[in-house]
Amino acid sequence: MAWVRFCSFWIYPSLACLLLFLSLQQVTPWKQLLWLIPWGWFIWSLLEYALHRFFFHWNPHHRRLKKIVRSLHVSHHVDSRNPDKILVRPIYSLPVSALFLAGLYTVTGSFFAASALLTGLWLGFLYYELVHYRLHLSKADSGLLGYQRQGHFYHHFVDSNHCFGVTSPLWDLVFGTYRRVSAR
Repeated sequence: MAWVRFCSFWIYPSLACLLLFLSLQQVTPWKQLLWLIPWGWFIWSLLEYALHRFFFHWNPHHRRLKKIVRSLHVSHHVDSRNPDKILVRPIYSLPVSALFLAGLYTVTGSFFAASALLTGLWLGFLYYELVHYRLHLSKADSGLLGYQRQGHFYHHFVDSNHCFGVTSPLWDLVFGTYRRVSAR
């Protein structure tokens, strides 16, 4: 049932279309999509960094929390070529998405703006999923994927306290966790 691994790639685009369709029933300028969706992707980039650095590499003292963090991420470092440990399961990401939609709606006061921002966030998430999968299961040695792979593998196999950004080094540069990685 390998197709289950990739179900996020049809779930989130379908949900994005539904949310945008429902929100466009309001009188809203389409031009707002041109900046709200990229802002959502930008929010995702910070979220990708923050989740990876502060949650997935967190070492809680509570036994049950430690088990949760281990099952969600640490096991991926141990078995990094296992496809089942590379992609995020929708059973985890869908509830988090619902919380984000509620939070974005609370902040913006607009279902349309919240939906557009969440759509951008989902685009960033799906890009992350695609890149992360390719980094671990292909031999991307050149171009953008090669660059992303060098940084991510440095994080995996050399120093797990640096290079938290998988798709971009932006937040590693901002927060001082970037390390220049030379080609092998």
